[in-house]
Amino acid sequence: MGNKTYKLYDYLCEKENYESRDSQKKFFDIVQETIDNGGIKIIQAPTGTGKTYGYLIPIIESQQKAIISTGTKLLQEQLRNDVDNLKSFYYKLTGNNVFRLVMKGKNNYLCLDRFNNYQGKPAEMLVEIGGKT
Repeated sequence: MGNKTYKLYDYLCEKENYESRDSQKKFFDIVQETIDNGGIKIIQAPTGTGKTYGYLIPIIESQQKAIISTGTKLLQEQLRNDVDNLKSFYYKLTGNNVFRLVMKGKNNYLCLDRFNNYQGKPAEMLVEIGGKT
């Protein structure tokens, strides 16, 4: 396991009574290594590992952009809720905002036309939830 400390995760465990899981910390390290060094990783983990927070926390703490695609409407809504929860905790912890944009098409999945049209558009197209403006 890496040496990086994930302040957001520590905060969640200490102040919000989240359960600390070694498998999730390993997940953080794999994602962070990929952020730092580039490349592609495919990670398979069982239910209950904490996969969503496992990739979102390193992305948020590294202040990186990411495109996350899901296979179902239920997972889309779960992801939206998880991002919004982490966003509010991250703001409480650091005073920094996290921005997210949901791009759904006709079938409620990523619409390539909307994605391509978004490229280079002004910042007001970003959806910002809570925090300072």
